[in-house]
Amino acid sequence: MIGQKDLNSIRKSFKTFLNIIFAIGIVMAMPLAVFPESLLFFLNMLHDDISALYPAIKTIFRLLCFSIPLEGVCSLIWGILMSGGDTKYPMIANLCSLWGCVVAPVCLLYYLGLLNSAILIYWLTILWTIITLILFYRRYQTLKWYNLLR
Repeated sequence: MIGQKDLNSIRKSFKTFLNIIFAIGIVMAMPLAVFPESLLFFLNMLHDDISALYPAIKTIFRLLCFSIPLEGVCSLIWGILMSGGDTKYPMIANLCSLWGCVVAPVCLLYYLGLLNSAILIYWLTILWTIITLILFYRRYQTLKWYNLLR
C-alpha cells in the first residue's frame, strides 16, 4: 500500500493494526494483571526464595500491561515512517528520547545512590515509550513520510 501511495488504505490498515495490537495487549494483560500469582509460581521454581520480591514483581507485571501495547503502536508507526522513506527522523527521535528519558536519568540516579528499585526503571521506560509514541505520531500526522513517496 505504501508502494502504491494509497493513503486511505494505509490509514485503514493502521486502524486495523491498532485494534489487533490492543486486542493482543488485553489477552496478554490478563495473566499479568489478574493472575500474577500463577506466573510467580513458575518464577519460584528457581529454588531460591524470592517471596520478598513479589510486590515489586506484581507492580512490574502491571506496568508491562501498558508497556507492551504502547511498544507495539510505536513499532507500527515506526514501520510506516521507515517504509515511507522517512528513515532519519524515527532513529534520531528514538535515540534522543531513550537517552533523555531512560539512560541519563538511570545513570544519574545510580550515581547519586537513589536507584533502589527496578520499578522506577519501568516507569521511566513507559515515559520513554509515551514520548516516543507522541513524536512518531506527530510525524505520521504531518505526512512528511508520504510526501517522500512522490
